[in-house]
Amino acid sequence: TLLSSVAGTGTGNAGNITLRALGNIQASALQAADLVGATVINGGNVTVDAGGDITIGTLGSISTRSTSGGKAGEVLLKSGGSITALGTTGINTSVIGSSVGGSQAGNVTFQAGTTINTDAVIGASINSSTVTGNAGNITLRALGNIQAGALQAADLVGATVINGGNVTVDAG
Repeated sequence: TLLSSVAGTGTGNAGNITLRALGNIQASALQAADLVGATVINGGNVTVDAGGDITIGTLGSISTRSTSGGKAGEVLLKSGGSITALGTTGINTSVIGSSVGGSQAGNVTFQAGTTINTDAVIGASINSSTVTGNAGNITLRALGNIQAGALQAADLVGATVINGGNVTVDAG
């Protein structure tokens, strides 16, 4: 588990998480977000680049800012082999390959040399109904098959999303 978080009740920005390997990468959780009650203005970017397979449980960049201005980072998984992102329920939503922002969600991109298997991919604005936001784009590309549960590039909990994100699925 790798976390980049703002602790306590403070306000700040989560840092970036970057993992690179020539072989496989396996992690139970990678989150650049608030996990313990702080107000994160900006979630960090999450980048995982493997020559082999990527297996991830919970993955995300989240801004929990409840007023305008929060921005989630970009989430990029790039694998020479397969990507498997079958995880757990996280903050505010199932955060499997998510970028969830107060005002702006980041883009979520999975690129696999073989297959992609994921429960949910979310690029969403999650603000209250008084705040507007923009959803991120979701791109899944694989030379083989893609199996995905929910693909959501929109509002999750009542926000007025000015722009929904694009969803692109490109399988071999």
